Amino acid sequence: MARAVDGVRFRLFPDWAENPAGTETIWLNLPPGMVGPGPSDPWMYVVDAIGKPPYSPPGFGPPYRGASRPPAMPDGDGHFDHIGLDDPAFGAAHLYGSVRFSLDVWEKYFGRELAWHAQTRHPRLELIPHVDWDNAQSGPGFLETGARQNSEGERQPYSLIFDVVAHEVGHTVLFSVVGLPSPQGLTSEFLAFHESMSDIAALVAMMHFKTVLGNVLGKTHGNLYVLNMLNRFGILSGNEQLRICDNTAKMEDVAGLRLGPAGAWIDPTGRRRNAHDLAAPLTGGLFDLLVELFQDGLVARGVLDESLDYRQWSRAAEEQDFLRLADRFRDSFAAVEPLFHEALKEARDTLGFVLASAFDRLDPSSLTYARFAGLLLECLGDELPEADVEALADNFVWRGILPEAQAATDARRGLRPASATFGARASALRRRDVGAVDANDVHRLINHDHRSS
Repeated sequence: MARAVDGVRFRLFPDWAENPAGTETIWLNLPPGMVGPGPSDPWMYVVDAIGKPPYSPPGFGPPYRGASRPPAMPDGDGHFDHIGLDDPAFGAAHLYGSVRFSLDVWEKYFGRELAWHAQTRHPRLELIPHVDWDNAQSGPGFLETGARQNSEGERQPYSLIFDVVAHEVGHTVLFSVVGLPSPQGLTSEFLAFHESMSDIAALVAMMHFKTVLGNVLGKTHGNLYVLNMLNRFGILSGNEQLRICDNTAKMEDVAGLRLGPAGAWIDPTGRRRNAHDLAAPLTGGLFDLLVELFQDGLVARGVLDESLDYRQWSRAAEEQDFLRLADRFRDSFAAVEPLFHEALKEARDTLGFVLASAFDRLDPSSLTYARFAGLLLECLGDELPEADVEALADNFVWRGILPEAQAATDARRGLRPASATFGARASALRRRDVGAVDANDVHRLINHDHRSS
């Protein structure tokens, strides 16, 4: 993503909960003057509502017409990074900046401007930074955030927690690109796929903060399985987060977990698990894939030799030799730190481009984890012809997700590649959505709790 220095400036928190004074200045892919009061632009606008309950479409949805606070204002040069952290308008600016920054990231990978799925009814996305709700959600024409109290009694506004906002942007991107399934295709795995991919979309967007990459590599010295900002989703405090992206969940662990006919999740174990739990094996497999791509980059740069490359180890062996491994990484990292940064950014971009290509070719009405894994690996082979795709497939096989290569090929038929023009792609989406479920029905079933069991 080319963020020229002449773009609009905002200050965003990569990790507000643990560093409430640590903002990073970012440049959006919009020129000064295009973002007006609110903030607002031709595609989205912020309304800082007062005392607003959460939207519940179709009965209650945008536009909001109630009481609101004054809008965040740009400075004389059109930037928003002058707004103080204690200014009531900062939350509005941060929410807008987070949404637009995340969208910039994914438009880089798709190679085109993305349109909102509900654009006919809602030409602009309404952003609400303060909702009376212990949650956050996106839906047809809106994205809104509430707040949560952590275990230490501190109030955590979701508008300031970047990855929570980026997760909601992930939902909007999926609805825009993948589209809506047929009624028969609205399955448990479709809904869990949405949660998993939205977490991964947030992770990839997070990796575009310079301070995040520096923090992660400084803490882990290249061993991404150490608890860090990338594998902790929705950090609420030093020892509390909403989910862990680096997990050991397998499909056998979530066997029988499914969506019931009335829209409630049925958990045969009685633990009240939901879509986030069913999403865990797929999320974990993708995180493992990111780690392997990163390690491939380190090997290619001569940083790791085969004796240091722990991709072939079992997790039990990793845990057993963790201290020795950390010491070896620490020594390598201190000597060749720039190469670690290069390899991590390369892995990030490979995953981003491959996901965008897979999303573009995905049929929402026949989506299963196995078909998506097969399609993803096919796209990975297109992106990296030299990659050992069979070895990378083990990240999914170990989890009980067996990639379906033929289904991946079938899913591509009739769809243009990711480089297709937006107009052609939009036409494909309109054809794809014929006979699809209503967007409001899907929104109702998306798990907006942001928490697994």
